[in-house]
Amino acid sequence: MLRKVSKDLLRAELLEKRAAIDPADHKVRSLEIIQNFLQSIPFQDHSCIGLYDAIRHEVSVGPLVVELADRGHATALPTIETKNAPLLYKHYELGDALVDGPFGTREPVGLVTAPSLLILPMVGFTRDGYRLGYGGGYYDRTLEELRRQAAVVAVGLAFHEQERQDMNVDPHDERLDYIVTDREVLAFD
Repeated sequence: MLRKVSKDLLRAELLEKRAAIDPADHKVRSLEIIQNFLQSIPFQDHSCIGLYDAIRHEVSVGPLVVELADRGHATALPTIETKNAPLLYKHYELGDALVDGPFGTREPVGLVTAPSLLILPMVGFTRDGYRLGYGGGYYDRTLEELRRQAAVVAVGLAFHEQERQDMNVDPHDERLDYIVTDREVLAFD
């Protein structure tokens, strides 16, 4: 049986591993992840797609924002309005002003919207659909809340080396519908 490792230890190890990816390689592999998303995820029926503004060596989604806009999809970015509450998504178009948010994030100032597909960053992930984030629980609370209101598809983006099977999964952890890496796309029921 695989011994589970604490999330704090995994987080530190995986953040270091992600930060060690060469910047040129990071850019190329982020584009590979975007291509895998565009070719494999059924996103066409979603009029509004929630993304993120990459920080701390996360998969860069800027080119995806452009592609989605070119295909007629509205996009939104998350904001932290209240500490330890679900995130709110606000309408965002490439070039819109962003303001500094907590934890080094940048947030839009547009109108609140409700995306039906969320693209999430990950520090790590398991092959059965669970993600490891920075430890604040914001995305888990957000997914739980949004899923109570409507059908929401959650897609995690990561580099393949962020996969770990020895991660603890807690009862509050929300399972993703898809995980997209530079090597594969994982789908979950």
